[in-house]
Amino acid sequence: MHSSTRFRGSVEYYNGDEIVFCKCGEPCDIVTLWTELNPSRRFHGCHRYGKRGACDFFMWYDPPMCKRTNNIMAKLLRNLKDVEAENKLLSKAKAKRRVLWFVLGLWLL
Repeated sequence: MHSSTRFRGSVEYYNGDEIVFCKCGEPCDIVTLWTELNPSRRFHGCHRYGKRGACDFFMWYDPPMCKRTNNIMAKLLRNLKDVEAENKLLSKAKAKRRVLWFVLGLWLL
């Protein structure tokens, strides 16, 4: 079987079917980033990624996105965060109204 490791500029990425192992010798997880610089871009990382004892293994799974796609994804991500923040505020307001109606109902009894 041939290797599916590819190079684009100085960034190495791999999107083949073979299992990738980290420096710990364990199969890597594929993690999706949701940052403005790399929205929805995936990478191979240690299965303990983000936890104590994880090795520093890192390899892109996806090739880099073109600038236009990256800008569109970043804008969609910002819009999503705005909508989520608005929903959170609306949920708090709704909860306050429920408490107010409950207290008013108790007072009327």
